[in-house]
Amino acid sequence: MIKSSNKQLLADFKKNKNLQQINDLVKSFLLVLWCLVLSLGAVFAQSVPAVFAQSTPAIPDVNGEIKVTARMPDIVAPSTPILINPEDGANLDNAYPVFQWYESTDNQAMYYYQFILDGHVWFDNIPLTDFANDDYSLDYDAALGIYTLVAKDPLAHGSHSWRIVAWDYGDNSASSTTWVFHIFTEDPNFTIKKIGDVNVNISAANPDSVPVTAISLFALDPLANEPWIIALGDANLKVDLVVTIPNRASQFYSQYTDGDGNWALQLSILPRNQIIRLDFNISDVVGHVSYIRNLFIIIQQHYWPPTPIPTMTKPPLTGFPSTILPSGTIYPSGTVQPSGIQPSQVPVTPLPSPGIKIPIIPPKEIVHEVVEEVKASLPTRIATLLTELSRSPIWNFLAQFFALFLALLVPLVTYILVLLKFYQDLSLITLKKVFIALWPWSQRRQHLVFEYHDSQAAPLVRIELLDAANKEVLDWQISNYLGQFSSFAWPSQPVVLKVKDNNFYYPIGIDKPSYLRWENFYQSEAFVVGKNDHQPTAASFDPKRSLAIPTLMAQGKNNLPFIERIRIILAYLLTYPWWFWALSLVVVLPFALRYPSIWNYLALLYYLAIALGKYLYRRGSTIWQFRVVSSNGYQLNQNVILIINDLTQGFSQALVVAVQESASPKLYLLKNDFVFSLQARDYAFWDGQRVISETEYKVNSEVIDEFKLHRINDANRSLKLLQPHCQLMPRQ
Repeated sequence: MIKSSNKQLLADFKKNKNLQQINDLVKSFLLVLWCLVLSLGAVFAQSVPAVFAQSTPAIPDVNGEIKVTARMPDIVAPSTPILINPEDGANLDNAYPVFQWYESTDNQAMYYYQFILDGHVWFDNIPLTDFANDDYSLDYDAALGIYTLVAKDPLAHGSHSWRIVAWDYGDNSASSTTWVFHIFTEDPNFTIKKIGDVNVNISAANPDSVPVTAISLFALDPLANEPWIIALGDANLKVDLVVTIPNRASQFYSQYTDGDGNWALQLSILPRNQIIRLDFNISDVVGHVSYIRNLFIIIQQHYWPPTPIPTMTKPPLTGFPSTILPSGTIYPSGTVQPSGIQPSQVPVTPLPSPGIKIPIIPPKEIVHEVVEEVKASLPTRIATLLTELSRSPIWNFLAQFFALFLALLVPLVTYILVLLKFYQDLSLITLKKVFIALWPWSQRRQHLVFEYHDSQAAPLVRIELLDAANKEVLDWQISNYLGQFSSFAWPSQPVVLKVKDNNFYYPIGIDKPSYLRWENFYQSEAFVVGKNDHQPTAASFDPKRSLAIPTLMAQGKNNLPFIERIRIILAYLLTYPWWFWALSLVVVLPFALRYPSIWNYLALLYYLAIALGKYLYRRGSTIWQFRVVSSNGYQLNQNVILIINDLTQGFSQALVVAVQESASPKLYLLKNDFVFSLQARDYAFWDGQRVISETEYKVNSEVIDEFKLHRINDANRSLKLLQPHCQLMPRQ
């Protein structure tokens, strides 16, 4: 079969052949025409009139012939020979291959062919017709224009290249493409050069090259336990390796040698101080097979402190063979002999007792053993699938940074999902604001957006700062999963805030409770920062205080959409609560230890930075807790809004506190002294005796750790929420 790369050459060949036939017909026609002209010239000369002969000058009589020969030089090369067999890349099990190619044509005449084998002239002056000699036999099929050549000497085992060169009489030549084929007439050649850190020369052609005793690996490296096997053989050999481990399932590997015969394979982590058998099955593409059987290795277990090496005290006894065998050596018969010095071995000096020896076990070996135990408990099909995956080249590449990928998986997925929510305003500013909203250690988030009915945080909503006059958007932010957002750079003109989200209504359309300040129940009122006498209709706002903005769940969406819940859960996980942080480390740490690389170590540094940040934050905070009960003594189980104000230092923060059985969770606050307010729907502070106002209640040095909320009714709706100034002590 002719390869597609030679179809054009074959078409050119046929075209040239047709042109040659037309050229031959034209030459024959011209020859006949020339003979006819000569005959007519002779007749015309005999019939010339005498008058004409007398009036013309005398022509000298010439008895001899005058011949004039003119020859044009041949500068056109023959057409390119087209190779047929053996095809490029062919694998042959015969040392006498049949070579075939299509003939070449020339504008005048072909002369001979040359056969180039492996870059050298193998056969020269190959004729254009059938021919045979002591070197080769040649057959020419004139109908098809195909030459068939068979050499009488066999070709050597291995790879060969061939091409055909066509020559014409003008010393013009045309060469075919060069094709390569492979001859397999011998058993596959395969020689192991290195195992681990030990150089060897174990050949499949020589069974005696396989050592009788086990090869001890990594005698000087206590941490190495994944030996590479380096070998050299014929090209494109399939090498199947079976690794037999005592009391474990065997491991199977299959890998090909490259075009140069190089072969390298890294074994998985192997148990120490055990005899491990390697069996190689080597096959070529035509089915020839060779073997390396019963090759034993052992990986030493190292201890700390290291055991001293024994020294010989005298030469071996005469008449006894001297052999020191490693622990658990397998003899040729296949029986395992106990370790120790045999009676015929060299005496050595006694060693002092090493005392307590601690085995040196690298962390990745511990992880590997745990993984093997887990795989053993899985169904066979799943365990086999995991084993094949762990040995694939793709996994070997991905494992180098898989721990870092797992560490960054939650941040990346969360970032993308939140970004998709705000895709309509996609810009570099949006990328930055989404990052700030999700980053747990960004600047302190001062303000709060909450759902009014249950005082639940409104996470991942957009808050816009608008000019009160023309409603132009001056700035916008995104709340985090706790519903908090950072303070704006407040302008001097009157402004309003707007909560924009499909899952919430805003403004809520409910009157502000009279006991709440307007900044604690903000409903899109216009305000200016500080006092403004020129805008009396706009409320003044102290930028040191925080805003609490109520919303209502959208109608028909009493439950958030599923995708929104996923966003909120991922945003919560991005704060790395202790359980998620520990779980992530359990998953990431084995990868980082099993596949050590700079990328996997970066994953550990990532979690170390998280732990350090949490530690420093809590180290500089005061832990406190409070109890809240209703005025009738019942326990309270609901969310409340806590607003903390330290107006002297310019610190203010609003947050949702989930009270369970009247107890708040532990809160980490950076301040001990501040004014605070505790809000709940239709509730106000109660001191145990009566409802009190902010101006009536004085706190000097006493510690308050329990508060009572009184339900507001129609008779006391004008009461304000209590805001006592007190010192909050840490409470565990």
